[in-house]
Amino acid sequence: MKSLALVLLPLPLALALPVYAVDGVVEINQACVGTGCHGGDVPGFPVTLGGSGGTNYRLTSDLDTSPDVDLSPIVITVDHVTLDLNGFTLKGPVVCTGSGSTVSCTPGLGAGIAASNDIGLTVHDGRIRGFAAQGILAGERAQIRNVRVESNGGNGIEVGARSIVSQSIVFRNGVDGIRTGDFGVVDRCASSANGEDGVSVALGSMASENTSHQNGFGGVSAADNCRLTGNVADANGTAGVFCGNGCVVTGNSASLNGGNGMSVSFGSVVRGNTARGNVAVGIRGTDGCSIIGNAVLDNMSHGIRIFTTSSIIDNTVRGNSSEGIQCGTGCAVRGNTISFNRNGLLLESDSTYRGNTLTGNTIRPLSVLSTGTNLGDNYCAGTGTVLPTCP
Repeated sequence: MKSLALVLLPLPLALALPVYAVDGVVEINQACVGTGCHGGDVPGFPVTLGGSGGTNYRLTSDLDTSPDVDLSPIVITVDHVTLDLNGFTLKGPVVCTGSGSTVSCTPGLGAGIAASNDIGLTVHDGRIRGFAAQGILAGERAQIRNVRVESNGGNGIEVGARSIVSQSIVFRNGVDGIRTGDFGVVDRCASSANGEDGVSVALGSMASENTSHQNGFGGVSAADNCRLTGNVADANGTAGVFCGNGCVVTGNSASLNGGNGMSVSFGSVVRGNTARGNVAVGIRGTDGCSIIGNAVLDNMSHGIRIFTTSSIIDNTVRGNSSEGIQCGTGCAVRGNTISFNRNGLLLESDSTYRGNTLTGNTIRPLSVLSTGTNLGDNYCAGTGTVLPTCP
C-alpha cells in the first residue's frame, strides 16, 4: 500500500490576517504595520481601518510614524468605526514650542487619526501627539472621550456636526484645541496653550464645565444659538467667553483675559457668571440682551457695556476702571449694586433705572444723557466731583 504525503504550502508572507482578541476586536500594533494589520490593510503606514477588518479595533502598542512628518498612523475609510486606544499613544515627530499666540510647530501633512468623511467614529482612552495636521480629524456624529491630544500643528480635535467631545485634555496645538461642527457638545475638557481658541463650537452647540487657559485667542468661542454653562476661561489672548446671537451663557467664569471677559450678541442671556480682572470690558453685549445676576469685578474698562434695548438686572459691578454699567437707548437697569468704579452708571435716551445702589464711584455715581428716566428707589452716594444724587 502506498503512503500519501501531505504537502503544506505556506501562505504568502504579504497576506495579512487580522489578529482578533477574544472579544472579536481587531488588534493593532507596531509589529503588524510592516505586513498589514488585517486583510484590508496594506503594509506600512497608514494603518487603514475598514473593509475586511470590520469596525472594531484596539491598540496593543504605541504606533510611531517618526521621522516622517507627512504620515498618518490611522486612516479610517468606513462609517461607525470604534478605536480603543487602550492607554497607548499615536506618536509623530512634530514638536510644538511656545504657548498660546507664540505656538510654533514643525510643518507637514500627517494627522494622528484621519476620518474626515466618515460618520460615527468613536475614539477613546489614549494619547495622540506630534502630528503636523490635526490630532484627530473626524466627520459627523463622532464621539471622542478620555483622550490627551497635544503638540499637533493643526486643531487638536476637529469633529463634524452632532459630535461629542468629553473628558479630554488638549494642550499646545497649533490652531484650536477643540473645534466642533454644528450642534456639537464639548463637556468636561481642559484646553490650554493652544495657538487660537481653546474651545470653538459651531451653530446650536453646547460647551459645559470645560477649563480653557492661556490660549492665543479666545477661551470658549461659540456661534449663534449656543449654550455655554459652567466653563472657566482664564488668561486667554482675547475674550474669555464669546458667543453669537441668541446664546444662553450661565455660570461661567472669565478672568485675566486679554480682551473682554465675556462678549455676546443680539438676544443673548448672560446669567450668574463672574468676569474679573479682564483687560477690556467685563461683559459686553450688543442689542436685546438680558444681563442678570453676574459679578463683574476689577476689569480694566467698563464693567458691563451693552448697546441698546437690553435688561441689566441684579448684577454686582465693582472696581472697574471705567463705567460700572453703560447702556444705550431703550435699556432697563434694575437692582444693581454699582460701587468703586470710575463712573457708576451711564444711560442714554429712553432708558430707565430703578432700585440700583451706587456708592464710592470716583468721578460720578450716575450720569443720564437726554431722556433717561429715574423710576425710583435708586440710592446714589460717592466721593466724586459731581454731587452724589440720583438725577
